[in-house]
Amino acid sequence: MPTDRDTFQYHFKLGNKIVRAGITYDLDRREAEHRSKPGWRKGHIKQVGFRTTRENAMRWERDQAEQGKPVDPDRLSGVLRRVSSPSVAGKRKKVL
Repeated sequence: MPTDRDTFQYHFKLGNKIVRAGITYDLDRREAEHRSKPGWRKGHIKQVGFRTTRENAMRWERDQAEQGKPVDPDRLSGVLRRVSSPSVAGKRKKVL
């Protein structure tokens, strides 16, 4: 049974500095949203990896926060609640 690999993982960068790590269904729309913020007009979005499932993308986003990358704090609180639920947490595998 195929999975819905419809979610992109990305870093939004100003020069070489990552100012936001996140997930989205539409990279172009998300880049435009970030560029509308003051001081971020010259930034660019860099896709990280391939499209993936929403569940794995949320797990990646949480891992990015744990590594100290800047993520949206409002989204992250929801990600931590959903990913840490018993039905999902038991299925997590460490990827090296």
